[in-house]
Amino acid sequence: MRRFDVTNLVDRLFCSSSTARYGPYTRLDEGAVLLPGFLHRYKVVERSDVSATLQIFSGLGEIGGQLWEQEVRVLLRVSAIGHPALPRIIAGTYDEENDVAFVVTEASDYTLDTPEALPCLHSQGAECVRHLGLLADALAVLHGQGLMHRNLW
Repeated sequence: MRRFDVTNLVDRLFCSSSTARYGPYTRLDEGAVLLPGFLHRYKVVERSDVSATLQIFSGLGEIGGQLWEQEVRVLLRVSAIGHPALPRIIAGTYDEENDVAFVVTEASDYTLDTPEALPCLHSQGAECVRHLGLLADALAVLHGQGLMHRNLW
């Protein structure tokens, strides 16, 4: 599935007031292709103004299905821990008509790859250290469960 098609699918299934089966959400970006033909990620916002990450899995008869199964399995374990720095599943299912699966997780409003991150680090150092401690604790909990965070490289 081409990126253009996936973005249209996201708008139709998740964002359009007339056609959304899930959500509705507001799409905040053009999405990122994490694995062409299999995995796409979008930043979205729920009606309740909760920042979220929408991951769309396609190619389910191939590696896309294996990725979805693994992601859901790990997210269910992580969500059950209930740690404030770990993701929480908001929604997810298989959409048979479009042969895609998705998972929506609560997202942080701020990440280190945003332009606002560096000024925030300088102006709110104590708060940043507190958050870093919370993240370190969450990583220790994940390690204790035999899990590894995929974005730590």
